[in-house]
Amino acid sequence: MRVTVFCGSSPSSPFHLRTARHFGGILAGAGFTCVNGGGPGMMRALCEGAMEAGGQVHGVLLNAERYPPGHNAFTERVEFDELALRQKMLIDLGDAYVALPGGIGTMFEVLDVISRKLLGQIPADRPIILVDRVEFAALRVLLEDVVRRGFGYGSLHEAYTMVDAVGAAAVLLAEYRDR
Repeated sequence: MRVTVFCGSSPSSPFHLRTARHFGGILAGAGFTCVNGGGPGMMRALCEGAMEAGGQVHGVLLNAERYPPGHNAFTERVEFDELALRQKMLIDLGDAYVALPGGIGTMFEVLDVISRKLLGQIPADRPIILVDRVEFAALRVLLEDVVRRGFGYGSLHEAYTMVDAVGAAAVLLAEYRDR
């Protein structure tokens, strides 16, 4: 099963880098293929953790002048010049989706995959898991406000699950795979 992981590319705290590397190792140990954007920061740590654990890593890179160069911790890689094409490939390759903390790019990816799920463009049973309730608290408040103001449906919150740690995300992924 392929798990697309959205996470930060910017330099982040040592805690977040360790968490990403640890999660890569967890995914590989459970036999999941890790799919991600292949950039620096947490993306790199995630890929390296998966590779160190003997896992498969599919990098979907953005070939853009202003985007920091990536790395080579992949078993497969593909590059796109257009962000929209890269995003579509990240979603198309995933059987499940996990978001670790990140910046505006991660938020874009999360909102896009939730929107596609609500529109029926990806199967309704595919999990979207947001890891770290504290990091994603503002997003949750924003989405609650969207529903409260009548711009979204109550089912919006059923499209994703929030968990506190990568271990809980791994349990949900295994349950989905083994059902």
